[in-house]
Amino acid sequence: MDIQEVLCDRRIISSELDIISSTSVFVGTRVPLQTFLDKQLWNLVNKLLFDVFITSDNKLA
Repeated sequence: MDIQEVLCDRRIISSELDIISSTSVFVGTRVPLQTFLDKQLWNLVNKLLFDVFITSDNKLA
């Protein structure tokens, strides 16, 4: 069982033909799961880059 099946079984996401052509969205919304995950990944990358480059520069000074 993959994560998408678990989220569907728990009614966290749904995939219906009449909502964004069967794209997985959060139940009760039209927010695609992939958009949410992409945003979270982007935030994580930004935080890591900030921590590595900004924080390490301050320690060297």
